Formats: sequence, C-alpha cells, structure tokens
Amino acid sequence: MYNSPPSITTRAKITLAIFYAAILLTCVYAAYAAFIKPRAAAAQIPQQPVVQQLLLPAGQKLKTVNWHCAAVGICEPWTLTKPRKSDERPENYVYQNADGSRKYIIKEQ
Repeated sequence: MYNSPPSITTRAKITLAIFYAAILLTCVYAAYAAFIKPRAAAAQIPQQPVVQQLLLPAGQKLKTVNWHCAAVGICEPWTLTKPRKSDERPENYVYQNADGSRKYIIKEQ
C-alpha cells in the first residue's frame, strides 16, 4: 500500500494549529511578563528598618557609638558621652546596624 502525501487541507490545518500554538505561547509569556514577574520582584524588596530613638541625658554630647551584638544576632548601640561645652549645640545622629534591620536616631538634649 502506498501512502499518499497529506492533502492541502490537512497541511493547512497543521499550519494553522502551529500558528495558533505560537500565538498562545506568546500570550502566556506576555501575561507572565506583565503580571507575575513584577509581583515576584516586588516581593523581594527589603523591609524598611525598625526605627528607634535614643535620647542622651541633658547636657551630654555624643562622643562615640559602638555596637554590642547578642548571641541571637540583635545588635544594640552602646554610647559614650562627654559633658557638652557651653558653645556646642545639641545634634541628632542616625546610625543603622550592619544587616540594615534597625535604625537608631540618637538625639542630644
């Protein structure tokens, strides 16, 4: 038995099926790029740090800040102060710990 080549109508149907499959894949990729990909990128945005204020005692000037880290990894600032001179004005300082999870605003009074 001899197999005859596919007829024109069958070949046209196969071509249309491939064409529609390509359009469907293009639409699926466009939907992925428009909706799913931006949401995944937005989910990876780091959280804003926790902001804490430290008020220094009245009449004290900040000399230095050191970080003391506990075993669980939470670091807290330790401050060293000195008496403020009469010609010095109170200042505000902003420090952030190494992992960026906490931000400290140190205010002189």
